[in-house]
Amino acid sequence: MRKGTTTRTSRMWRQAQAPAAGGNLTSAQLVIVLSIALALGSAVLAGCGGSSSSPIVIPATPTLTRTPTPTATPTPTATPTPTATPTPVFAAGSSAVAVNCQTQRAWVAMNNTGGGAGDGTMAEVDLTINPAIFNPVIGTIDLAADIPSGVALTPSQLLVVAGDVGLGGHLYIFNQSDNSPVPGSPFNFPAGSDTFGISAVVYDPVHNQAVVSMCDTVDCTGNKDPATGWAVFDLTTHKFGPVISAAEPDSLSLNPNTGLIVAPADAIDPPSLTNAILAGNATQACLLSDLNLTR
Repeated sequence: MRKGTTTRTSRMWRQAQAPAAGGNLTSAQLVIVLSIALALGSAVLAGCGGSSSSPIVIPATPTLTRTPTPTATPTPTATPTPTATPTPVFAAGSSAVAVNCQTQRAWVAMNNTGGGAGDGTMAEVDLTINPAIFNPVIGTIDLAADIPSGVALTPSQLLVVAGDVGLGGHLYIFNQSDNSPVPGSPFNFPAGSDTFGISAVVYDPVHNQAVVSMCDTVDCTGNKDPATGWAVFDLTTHKFGPVISAAEPDSLSLNPNTGLIVAPADAIDPPSLTNAILAGNATQACLLSDLNLTR
């Protein structure tokens, strides 16, 4: 602010405050004086640092824009595909009776009681019939001279091992629906083998085959030889595999899940092999040795 301007304004302010010659300023006069003083002050301020016509600009306070926090998109978790649990197939053992629990039918190995030449028969039994009231035998299968010693069932067929001692053994296959034989039945045992009245058969549902025990046709002592032991029969090709040489099994049991065959044996001709337990599969057999089983 210039010195002359300051002096002039101060003087006017003092005059406004000093009493007039004839007395005090009226209110209207005071307002006029103050307005002039304010106008002069504003003109002075407007000329500071540049043109008197340049306004004083007060910069606006910037408005902060809030950046939204990104929302994390959840990553979908893949649902694991459940692994199917395999249905276990339970071990099977040989028997002279085979039962179909779904159809309530059973097939039983039978023999004539009159002596002389054999007259083997399979009887079909209806398990829903009370034998105290009616005869449950609803059909028979004639095996002629062959005597059955073991039977087993597939889902749709009946397996029967039978033979006329010393004349070779046979595997018969019948349809369960009507007891009719399948083409080619009966199938001959491997050369030199027979049932000798004790052969057994078990069905392997995993590999669709049957395991058949057998004994040497000429000299069935129960001891291990090339025609004594067991053999596997392929139910698709209807062919026997080679005889797995072992002591003649008195019975057979099979774990289809592993293919393990377990067969107890008691030699007919002592003092050879007695009270033995054999284990093996479709390619080999071995003796489980345990002194508790020998005498």
